[in-house]
Amino acid sequence: MPPVKKVGGNARIVIKSLIDSNVIANWLIFHSLLAQKQTTKEKNDFIEQQRTNSNKYIKTFYQSYEFVEHFVCRENKGFEFYYSPLVMTEVLSVLFEKYILRYMDRNFIPIEEFYRLRKEKFPKGTYLDIYLKNKEYFNKLKKHAKIARESKELFGIAGVFISEHGLLCNDAHLLAQAVYQGCKYFITNDSELLEKFGKSTGDIKPPIIAVSPARFINENRKKWPSRR
Repeated sequence: MPPVKKVGGNARIVIKSLIDSNVIANWLIFHSLLAQKQTTKEKNDFIEQQRTNSNKYIKTFYQSYEFVEHFVCRENKGFEFYYSPLVMTEVLSVLFEKYILRYMDRNFIPIEEFYRLRKEKFPKGTYLDIYLKNKEYFNKLKKHAKIARESKELFGIAGVFISEHGLLCNDAHLLAQAVYQGCKYFITNDSELLEKFGKSTGDIKPPIIAVSPARFINENRKKWPSRR
């Protein structure tokens, strides 16, 4: 059962969710593409094109954008959203890889060189530049979502995800944080996690469900915040 909070003497259900790095990264990348459009009409046309795109991979960028913009970043007392400091580091890593791809495109470097360049040293301050370009959105997320708690108990929970479910350390840690935080949902675009935990985490209590941004919206549409 979702956690119950008392507000003004009345109990209400609050649905907690932890957001994966790929959702946040997709949201930021979508914003960077949207920023390239000059007029409101161009922006609206671009959003509509992405919303109706038949390519499932491309559509995940729009769905992540829709979820964060119209669900996380709206006042809605029935939901609490969390992110991990580990997630924010992973997001910066994804944005750095996007920076490398743009660098390769500008300099006509073949895609086969990506992993070599990924290990190269880039100019000092590159990571800081990437952060500053996205600072507005990082601050927006921090305003509406909370940092998930860390605890020594996480190691035991993460260990079960590693040993019994074959997860990598980062994924195990994030799911453990979601469990420890009392979340109902772990919101991700990771197909492996969606397949393994799309119904629940089974014996790990309290159980959580891994859902895509699109599924989260569909399941909670009746509680959809007003769009402003």
